[in-house]
Amino acid sequence: MTTTAPASATPDPTTPDPCAACDPDAIGNLACAAVRFQRQAEVTAASQADRATFTTAFGTARADITKARQDAQTHWTTAQGQLDAVKKHLECALGGDVRGRLDAALEKVLTDIAKCADATGCCVGTYSFDLTTKRGETLAELTARIEDYQRQTDQAVTCFKQLVDERTALPQRAATLEADATQLAADVTAATTADAPASRPADEQEKLARLYVRLLVSQRRLTDDQSRFATVDPYMDCLCAALTCALKGWEATATLAGIKAEWECREKASTDACLKKKDGIEDAVWSAYVTPGTPSSGAGQSPHPATAG
Repeated sequence: MTTTAPASATPDPTTPDPCAACDPDAIGNLACAAVRFQRQAEVTAASQADRATFTTAFGTARADITKARQDAQTHWTTAQGQLDAVKKHLECALGGDVRGRLDAALEKVLTDIAKCADATGCCVGTYSFDLTTKRGETLAELTARIEDYQRQTDQAVTCFKQLVDERTALPQRAATLEADATQLAADVTAATTADAPASRPADEQEKLARLYVRLLVSQRRLTDDQSRFATVDPYMDCLCAALTCALKGWEATATLAGIKAEWECREKASTDACLKKKDGIEDAVWSAYVTPGTPSSGAGQSPHPATAG
């Protein structure tokens, strides 16, 4: 009688045994992958407090800025009335030619300032974050990209904080404008007499001209404050854009920082493996002889694999 051995007793040579060999490279890559996620978690944790604070501030922002504008409007109205009165006094006390030259001087100065001043309107512009890496991308290129993303994120964070600060800064600036307008009105009243412009001494003419300059600057500051965000909606749009940019930037920098840490780990592991072979060349040769099917450490592998993030 012939006994047939169970099929499991005869290994199929065409089926690879997952436990037949150990790939040191695979172990090293898994260890480096752990480094990646650890670094990503560290960078994410660094921004966690700001994430929570910003999200809370955004939730109450519409009500907060609405109240701030209402408080500021009271000061703006009073200041505007004072400045209108001052303008009438100075139009009578100061010659039209002098006022015309001062108006032109203001416009020239404002044009010069515009060349170096921050742009008006929303303080966050366009942004771009790519969480993927491309095959062939170098560590230096990845580092530069992380730095660029960090710069964009920092700008958005600064913008968001400035906008949130407007809740208190806007009424405070409006109150200062009102106080300045009140003081200007008092100074103009003290300097104005019934004399015609041509009969005033030169020093008094200069004093009135300087008061007119104060009037022009106060009017400009009042207009700028009122017009930067004419309504609550553009303020909220800007705040939302800043928060969105910050959140996406934090995600991108954390993701790529993790990938960078993994790449650095792989490069170090590859270098260490090469040095180990160099220092123990006899063992390396013997290992290659007894396991000819095992690729040499790092062979055919890139320390910078493409990733989808």
